[in-house]
This record gives sequence, C-alpha cells and structure tokens, in this order.
Amino acid sequence: MGQHNWQNACAAATVFWQITQLPDAIRKVLATFTGLPHRLEPVREVGGVRYYNDSFGSDPFATIAAIDAIPDYKVMIIGGYERMIPLEALAGHIASSKDIRSLLLIGQSARRVAEALQRAGYQNFTLSNARTMPQVIAEARGLAQKGDAVVLSPGFASFDMFKNFEDRGLQFKEAVHRL
Repeated sequence: MGQHNWQNACAAATVFWQITQLPDAIRKVLATFTGLPHRLEPVREVGGVRYYNDSFGSDPFATIAAIDAIPDYKVMIIGGYERMIPLEALAGHIASSKDIRSLLLIGQSARRVAEALQRAGYQNFTLSNARTMPQVIAEARGLAQKGDAVVLSPGFASFDMFKNFEDRGLQFKEAVHRL
C-alpha cells in the first residue's frame, strides 16, 4: 500500500536483479509479501471503519506517506514524544489534503502540532487528553464515519506514553481488536 512502498519494491527488485536474474523469484516475493508489522498494517474493520497501524511512522514524512497511501477519508492519530522536529511540511500537507476527515492529536507534541496546523490554515483537529490507547481509540472511533479509515501514523516517537513504537502499535492493535 502506498507509492513509497512501490518505490521500495522497485529498488529491492533492482538490487536482486543485479545479483541474479530470476524474474520468477522476484514475481513470487512481490506477489506474496504482506508487509511488516507496524507499517501501514491493516488491523481490522469494525462498523464499516478500517483501522491501520503505522506506529513505525515516527517522523512527519512517514505520516505524509501514510496520508497519501490510504485512499479513504481518514481520521489520523498524530503526536507523541516531543522532539521539537520541524512541522511545516506535515502541517502544509494536511492542510492541502482533501481526504482527511479529522485529526486526533495525542501526547506531548499535541499542542505544538495544533499550533503548526493553525498556522497552515487547518482547524479540523481534536486535542486529546487520552492517557491510554483504549481512550485514544474510543476518541478516534467517535470521529470516524462508515467508510473511513482510522490511521495511527503518529509522526513522533512513542516515549511519552509507550515503551517504543512496537509497544504503541501492539497496544493499538489490542484496543482495536477489543472493539
């Protein structure tokens, strides 16, 4: 899923081709590879809403790639450990996107992300006070409509609320499976 992953697949096939020209092997891998955990990972559909775990997306450009990869209207869960990283590109991309239903801003970075979004002219976000992933999922679910996708692609490290991106992703999946 996503143009960036097609670019990765093309790069991998090119490297493999340089070692050995086995088109059937390349075709087999490309046809059967399902992706890695926490990287635009489809989790479940509940009530017509699809949930995606992109917890590995811990920088703004990974979040931009996730926004572009999922064609549905989206409720994006963004935020985390505050590292004072530049947010202009992310805020500008969100402001120009036509398929974002809403943003749920979480963690230490939430207020600064909100300020960057406002400077970019985007207002459709919710500042979350959630302290646990089940609370985050409940808020996101309340923002989503049938046919939407809820996407955890935080653009930030996880260390404010979670041990690491894997812990964050596993908690996301567990909370979604409990819906």
